[in-house]
Amino acid sequence: MATNHGTIKTNPLPDEGHNLFQRFIFSTLMLYIFAIGVWGSTWYIITLQLGVVGEEVSIGYRFCIASLALFLWGALRGKDFSFPWEDHRIFMFKGVALYSIGYFFAYYAGGAIPSGLNAVLFSTIVIFNIFNAAIFFKQKISFLTLLGAILGLGGLALIFLPELQSLDIHNQEVLMGMGFAVFGGLIGSFGNIASMKSQSRGVRIIEANAYSMGYGGLLSLAIALVMGESLTFDTSFSYVGSLLYLAIFGSIITFGCYLKVLGRVGADKAAYPMVLIPVVALCISAVFEDYQWSTYAILGIVLMILGNIMITVKGKAEFLQRLKKIFRKKITAKH
Repeated sequence: MATNHGTIKTNPLPDEGHNLFQRFIFSTLMLYIFAIGVWGSTWYIITLQLGVVGEEVSIGYRFCIASLALFLWGALRGKDFSFPWEDHRIFMFKGVALYSIGYFFAYYAGGAIPSGLNAVLFSTIVIFNIFNAAIFFKQKISFLTLLGAILGLGGLALIFLPELQSLDIHNQEVLMGMGFAVFGGLIGSFGNIASMKSQSRGVRIIEANAYSMGYGGLLSLAIALVMGESLTFDTSFSYVGSLLYLAIFGSIITFGCYLKVLGRVGADKAAYPMVLIPVVALCISAVFEDYQWSTYAILGIVLMILGNIMITVKGKAEFLQRLKKIFRKKITAKH
């Protein structure tokens, strides 16, 4: 698949076959649903990692397991994992930003604010991606992109307006948690920029992630040791289960599903359902963490979704044309 930055190679999932059940399971809609559901749930699953084992250690375990699984999968498929030093420099940067430091702040935030709010704040990575792409790849920021970013920030403000109004200024924990989540999105955005650079060099994403997750995981463990933490392990079902879920489903399989969709429909259309991930996270948070929905939160989510759609469309004409189609369908339905 060609992009403005080069050719992106996607790795197919296992053969869909020809029977009806397999075609249904591997349909674009089912892959979408799976990706949204799993990635939306990971924000709550992260909270099950907090406690006995340090956040840095848990992150290290998660991505080392994911890396080893990707290398094993590649070896069984006969993949070539030899790359020049320049590629490894990009893998390292991506691993540090996206699979280590960025997740540090996401995990720290998870200990202070509900997982759904953490997911919404971390989703500012979409906005950071826009401006970082303009800085590092000289991409022009369109009017709709800028408007979408403003709507997204406005949506975030509405979601947190009740919390900000009732916030005890003497208790800085919630404020720090919110700041950690946003800063994690910023750091993670630099990892996405590194991924764009890697793809522009023709490196396949799966092989790149095998190295990047490995570098990020090992760095996390090294940082934990420097900070005086021991490499302890929690043998409880909740910890082991959540660790394997995050490593296998959240870091490997779901990404493979998204790559399959990416290859079928293109990057712009594949991005649409991803805006639903924070909504799924907030719904799960409402069930397990007593997150209280408010009118402000609902309006905020609507603004965020609208803003993200504006960001992902290619231009104003396309956006207006889609709005016209929506209104035409409504008018036709009434008559």
